[in-house]
Amino acid sequence: MRILLVLRGNYYAGQEEFIKNNKLQNYTLDLNALRLLSGSVKNIVSEYKILNVKNDEDLSKILLKLLKMRMQKGEFYIINAYNETLKFVKI
Repeated sequence: MRILLVLRGNYYAGQEEFIKNNKLQNYTLDLNALRLLSGSVKNIVSEYKILNVKNDEDLSKILLKLLKMRMQKGEFYIINAYNETLKFVKI
């Protein structure tokens, strides 16, 4: 049986804490993690970093391809999607 859980909300809504507290990291696809892997992080003047969203369309295609591969196996999976993350994806 295929089960897909989509976590939505703004960035500070607690999705990452929910995933961490319930030990669901191995089942989760997160666009922010893909952004970090693609090197789309910029350092700003303070100690903070910002994620570059310029490549979001390409990264979302990768995210959906990974999801499709997992779902074909019938596995449980979670997508951590923020409100505007998948706005250009046509299903």
